[in-house]
Order: sequence, then structure tokens, then C-alpha cells
Amino acid sequence: SKVTDQDLVKAVYDKIKTKYAAQISHINVRANGGVVTIEGWATTKSVKKEIEKWAKKVKCVKKVVSLLTVGVSGGCGPGQKQCGDICIPEKETCNICRAAPCF
Repeated sequence: SKVTDQDLVKAVYDKIKTKYAAQISHINVRANGGVVTIEGWATTKSVKKEIEKWAKKVKCVKKVVSLLTVGVSGGCGPGQKQCGDICIPEKETCNICRAAPCF
């Protein structure tokens, strides 16, 4: 069976939830053609690095683009929209899950 981009998004979120469930509301994960983009913010530099590392280890992920920052970011700028506690490009999909069951 073929691994879909949605499968990759779920796999990355599953890894994040194992240790950093509190981070979920401010991290958006999306995939396109096996390229995973992670955007939002992490509480510390070590959390950011660990999340990036986990995403790279997900089977069938071709590349990880990290747009994660450290610390709370400000409001959404031009061309962006609210996605959970973060801002993402207006044309992108928000996959942040706020209610159970999630994925």
C-alpha cells in the first residue's frame, strides 16, 4: 500500500504526542509529495531539534522543511492565517488538532 501525505502528517504528530503533547496546539505539520513541513513554535531549542529529528526518521519522508521557531510568536502577518496558536500561509492547510480523537 502507498503511504499518503496524510499518513506522513499523522506519523509525525504521533511522534510529537509521545513526549510533547502540550506542543501540539502550536505546531502545524503538512506534507506534499513526501516533503514534510513543520511550522509554528517550540518551547526550547532542544524541543525544536528533537521534533525535527523525529520527522526526518518517519518512514517515507523524503525531506523535512522546518519553519519552527523557539518561543511564542506574534500575530499573523500579511498573507497568513491563524492555525491553532500559530500563523501559516493563507493557502496552506491547518492540521493542528484540538479535539480527541485526533488522527
